[in-house]
Amino acid sequence: MWYIKEIDNENISQALSFVQIYEPLCVNLVDGLLRLQKKFNETMPSVKKSKNEKDVFFIFFHDTEIVAVCGLDAQKTFLHCFPNATRASIKAFVNCSEKFFKTFSIRSIMGEKKFSEVIEKYLVRNHNYTVKQLHSYFLFELSVQNFLKQKKFYADENLRCDTCNHLDIENLLPLQFGYEREEWERNSENEIFSRVYILNMLSEQILFKGSINGKIVSKAHTNACGVRCKQIGGVYTLPAYRGKHYAETVLRFALRTLAEKTSSFVLFVKVKNIAAQKLYRRLGFTKIAAFQITAFNSRKDFASQQ
Repeated sequence: MWYIKEIDNENISQALSFVQIYEPLCVNLVDGLLRLQKKFNETMPSVKKSKNEKDVFFIFFHDTEIVAVCGLDAQKTFLHCFPNATRASIKAFVNCSEKFFKTFSIRSIMGEKKFSEVIEKYLVRNHNYTVKQLHSYFLFELSVQNFLKQKKFYADENLRCDTCNHLDIENLLPLQFGYEREEWERNSENEIFSRVYILNMLSEQILFKGSINGKIVSKAHTNACGVRCKQIGGVYTLPAYRGKHYAETVLRFALRTLAEKTSSFVLFVKVKNIAAQKLYRRLGFTKIAAFQITAFNSRKDFASQQ
């Protein structure tokens, strides 16, 4: 028998045990589950949210065996861990999760490419979604053990690397604008959005900076933190300071700083970004999978249309 069961305080450990095996492929999902577990363990009750505002994760079973773990985070991004998917298991999944996809509105899908494509096509065909943007990436991984074996890297002495704090927000804004323009393909700057994004990252993740004479010229940060794996993202260097290995220097500082807290690092890079791929290979990263992010056009919650 195939069925899904929403993750609660009683079965979240079971879900985490399953996804940890595939953590490099779904660290965003693991991060979301760890946050959910933290909420379950809070002694003070949280503010009640509507069904379209809360994180909702579920386990997909075949009899007593876990086949997949999926869910929707607070940003309405659909995250998934569906290894060894077959035609039969996908068909069963779609049938079992029909109510979930009718109830919750999805803004984007993030994860391993093959199953992301399955969900994208299903939402377009069965739930009237239209694709706004589709980005193809390569997923790269680097073990801490291999990173620490590397030869000494001689960095530019003029570049000072450190972790960021709330005093850095103003100096980080120009880099965030550039990152959003180049990586997210934003045509205009939205200071409120970018400022809130940086504030959230400072609260939830670890940001790293490379400065010259007090000016931040390069940055990077963790995007998601799993049990044994950390995802790196937000890598950006101001155009006037490129070609001097500043991004590599900041990344090496970040990896060294995080090395005691994890077993491996992952990151995803656009298929067409050859320069970035060369940088990550110099750092020791190797390609492990295809990755995809699909963003949908704005739409009303499906439930409100019924």
